[in-house]
Amino acid sequence: MTVLTFLTPVWLLLFPFVLLVPFVAAVRWQGMAGLRFRHAFIHRFLSQPTRVVSTKRSRIDWTVWLTGVFMVFALAQPVLQLSQGSETAEQQQTDGVIVLETSVTMLLSEADGRSRLAQSQHWLRKLLEQRDANTRTGLVVFGDDAYQVLSLTTDAPLVTTMVERINPALAGRGDAALLEGLTLGVAQLVKLQASSGWVLLVHDGAQSPLRGELQSLLAWAKQHSIRLAVLSVGGLQASHDNTGGLLYTPRSDELMQQLERQGAITASVDDAPAMSALQTALLQAQPQTTTRFVAGQTLALMPYLLLLALFAWALPWLISQRVQA
Repeated sequence: MTVLTFLTPVWLLLFPFVLLVPFVAAVRWQGMAGLRFRHAFIHRFLSQPTRVVSTKRSRIDWTVWLTGVFMVFALAQPVLQLSQGSETAEQQQTDGVIVLETSVTMLLSEADGRSRLAQSQHWLRKLLEQRDANTRTGLVVFGDDAYQVLSLTTDAPLVTTMVERINPALAGRGDAALLEGLTLGVAQLVKLQASSGWVLLVHDGAQSPLRGELQSLLAWAKQHSIRLAVLSVGGLQASHDNTGGLLYTPRSDELMQQLERQGAITASVDDAPAMSALQTALLQAQPQTTTRFVAGQTLALMPYLLLLALFAWALPWLISQRVQA
């Protein structure tokens, strides 16, 4: 990689003035002195003054102009820096986006006394604590609508704080925008060109079916090497009161199983080995190739420009000596 820098770039401000020299020096306007005063206005706008160019004088002016150009660049002290690039492979965690459901069913309490949302927040907090400092994480919530809470950021404490502050029904009472939430997550990674990233869906799947085409989203994610992961929270058994009313809405693993068949990493909150495997997969470091440029040799161009300026200044004399010979 080659970089051109100037040690005293302030001299480059003279360059626009040097560019005007050939237009002022090479063209001579005549006929204005002979205009009569009473017809000065008419002659100024209707007559065409004669342009006379002196070949010899113009040739001298052009050499003086070239001398000025080379001198301006020489005074700016250009330096050509040659740097060499080296590629290194480092182990680094991949970027990821958390897509968290905030529907009303996430308020239901489980056997441990915590709500599904609290279970999700607790597990996500442990996950974020183990993320590398230079790894980016984003946050999307969905209910009836999907919203991007945080774009990809390396500030893991900020992501943790925002996860803990998520309120139920923030994006509506239902979960119909699940597909839109996944799309927002994938779009973040694609927009910022995060290679080999992941999107983690945290939901209970208790209410609405998907709106839209899931296969096209999966194909888009696969095209950009983005992995999908699913954490399903909540219990599987429904409970009713004496009148037959539903007191507890069980989670649904239908979407999780469908995504698992498509290659997604899945786990349910009551499956400890699967939860551990999911956490390991999301925290797994992968080799990342980075290119670093190391400064190499530097070449000062000022002496060469001074020689060119001297040659341009002496060019008329050299031409005259050749003509006389």
